[in-house]
Amino acid sequence: MSDIDEVIAELAAEVMAEHPADMADTAVQATTRVPADAQQSEAAPVVPAPLSDTEDDDDGYETDYSDESDCSEASMVTLEQEGMITNTFESSYVGRQKLRKYHWYIDTLEYDRCSSRELKSFVVGRGLEDPYPAGITLKWFYIRVLEKADKALRPFRFQDLPPEMRNLVYTELLTLPECTCPKHCYCFAQILRTNRQIHDEAVSVLYGENEIEVSFAAFPVRRSRFEKYAQIHTVSHENLESAPFGSVPSGMSLFPDFLKRVNKLTISVALDFDLLEDYDIDTDRAVAWLGRCLLNLASFLMHDHRLKHLTIRFSSDDEELECEQAEACLYPLQRIRTVTDVKVMGTVSDETITELQSEIRDTTPAFNTLKTFLLLRDEAHAYLKLEYQLGSNSTADAMRGDNVRALHTHGTRTNIMRSLTAVIRRRLSSGIASRFAENAVLEDLAKLQEEIDVAGETEFFRRIRKLVSATETRSTYTDRLGGVENPRASRGSPEM
Repeated sequence: MSDIDEVIAELAAEVMAEHPADMADTAVQATTRVPADAQQSEAAPVVPAPLSDTEDDDDGYETDYSDESDCSEASMVTLEQEGMITNTFESSYVGRQKLRKYHWYIDTLEYDRCSSRELKSFVVGRGLEDPYPAGITLKWFYIRVLEKADKALRPFRFQDLPPEMRNLVYTELLTLPECTCPKHCYCFAQILRTNRQIHDEAVSVLYGENEIEVSFAAFPVRRSRFEKYAQIHTVSHENLESAPFGSVPSGMSLFPDFLKRVNKLTISVALDFDLLEDYDIDTDRAVAWLGRCLLNLASFLMHDHRLKHLTIRFSSDDEELECEQAEACLYPLQRIRTVTDVKVMGTVSDETITELQSEIRDTTPAFNTLKTFLLLRDEAHAYLKLEYQLGSNSTADAMRGDNVRALHTHGTRTNIMRSLTAVIRRRLSSGIASRFAENAVLEDLAKLQEEIDVAGETEFFRRIRKLVSATETRSTYTDRLGGVENPRASRGSPEM
């Protein structure tokens, strides 16, 4: 027997003396690992000796370490230290195991693929107690220690990590990966449902790091499968007149609110005259529809947006009409302000690019024409509804007085309806494609506001305001000194 064999035998004897039950189990397993031509003792099975840090035990045999350990309570190691954050996957090899019956994959820890030195470093790195700190390694024991530590782990205290590390996790989960193969891209937004704090922290990464694209086309469009994108919402209609995003101003309310929290936005407009002819779509109607869509989007993003990077992409197949159509379609986007990084792509004229970039980078707030129209429309509808409900009864007739006032009220109602119809049908139906068209809309809105102000000064509304004021005065007095009490109610009902 050589000197090395003597040392190995001595070490094996010491380990067996300390853990006899474990060594017996190991000896039974070792009999299946010894090659057929190896000489074995008939008295006792061969016991594998522990390995030193300079040796490796990758012998090509596979061993099942799924059995529970037979270690006594005195020899059990501490799986966790107080106050330490342990991670199941921080120091282990993760492999893919395909199930035959199903098509998905599951992650499994393959400690058996690691060497003894690697397993020992895993134990030390995770803060577990090393059973052999003197430099001796025993692979099967380290595997059981790590597996038991995986099962006994407490919930990971994610919020105890520094904010910088949490942001790295949010970026890994919530940003779309670079797509180089034909597959659907998606992120893991389930982390937003954890709690309020994680939601508030992660949502800034979700909307700040990903680039959102809003595309408008007057014909069917197919996206490339190799592009890095996740399809969130798609709306298609056979008839442009029924497309809701092109309806002014109701289409402004159809855009999702999360667009106002996006930092990187791309607006794509596609105008293909050949496809328009194939689908028998009038060119002027298609251009007007695209302009109304951009008008709704720009009016929606005018206030409270968080845009830092805006990319405008215009594509067309007609070089002669492209610059003219691009200027008409992209004009509504000038009302978006306070965006520092603005890029305009496509065969657009230099004048249009310069004007768009200058207006969008400007910090002066723009006038929201559609929002003002909505406010005036709601006020006009409220007046017309109230006047219609109260104008037919005798009380309202008495409050209005003579026929002159009645004619004045009827004339005011007619003027409001005429002004409201003029704004909707003559101006907004064709969109706002130039500065001249927007000035015409503002003139009609000024007339509508004047008619509403005149209606507010009529005798009918003055009497209503007087009634409301008297009611409020009486309520204030009774709240301070008390109201009138019914004497009979205070004495109670008389007995029969």
